[in-house]
Amino acid sequence: SGLLVAAAQEGGKQQPLSGAGFDAIPAAAQQAKVAETELRAKWTAWGRQLKDAGVHLNLAPAGDVLSAANAAKKVAPGTWDRLFGSDAEAVAASVTAAVGGLQEAGMAASVAHYPGMGALPAGADSTASGPATDSVTTAASASRAPYRSAASAGADAITISTATFAKIDAASPAVFSSAVMALVREDLRFPGLIVSDDLAGAALAAVPAGERGVRFVRAGGDLALVSDPATADAVVTGLATVAASDQALAARLKEAASDVLVLKSVVGLSGCVAVRG
Repeated sequence: SGLLVAAAQEGGKQQPLSGAGFDAIPAAAQQAKVAETELRAKWTAWGRQLKDAGVHLNLAPAGDVLSAANAAKKVAPGTWDRLFGSDAEAVAASVTAAVGGLQEAGMAASVAHYPGMGALPAGADSTASGPATDSVTTAASASRAPYRSAASAGADAITISTATFAKIDAASPAVFSSAVMALVREDLRFPGLIVSDDLAGAALAAVPAGERGVRFVRAGGDLALVSDPATADAVVTGLATVAASDQALAARLKEAASDVLVLKSVVGLSGCVAVRG
């Protein structure tokens, strides 16, 4: 099968692919003001532009719900504009429209950044800054609504945050947490691909690079996102080394690879269909 190409094309400042052939995509906060049917049509057009550029998987939209506490704070303009808003049901509608539009364009979509970064300290995200901790979100928070809707609507993937969610699993960042992964599978009833947020991000600096892939896959993750080549090499080497003598991890790794093949078949990259076992 061919190489799976991904991009994180959200809009606003989060638009890495721009220029000739790409519309300027407004930030999510502006997208949220558009009617659901119109937003879906816009994402179909933007998705076709991505597909024409050779991209198969968009690491977007963001399903994060801005917390009431953060919404009430005076922060710099644009601090939270990458999020659709603070009403969980309205965010869910926007997320579902974006996912539907991307899929109509023949693209796969990964809804980020479960369990949600909307309650993190203003200005912090789960990759660029240092370790981030959410002490508010629980397994029953209303902010899970966009992810639940995306799962019900057939989203292809869900991206897991590298922040720590103290009321779900205080001991591990979400990407290393079997408790978080269990919520994705059991609470959201999501059968698709589980993707990590950037394993090279500063939020995970305390964990040796060679352990990050092992911890992610062992917890239940499928596809690791690693932005730094040196870190990526360490992640791959670490996985191969441990899986060679750990039958449980080797079996989990095969399951993860099968899940990736399913996604690749969906976007036309594989002649065979793998079924999650």
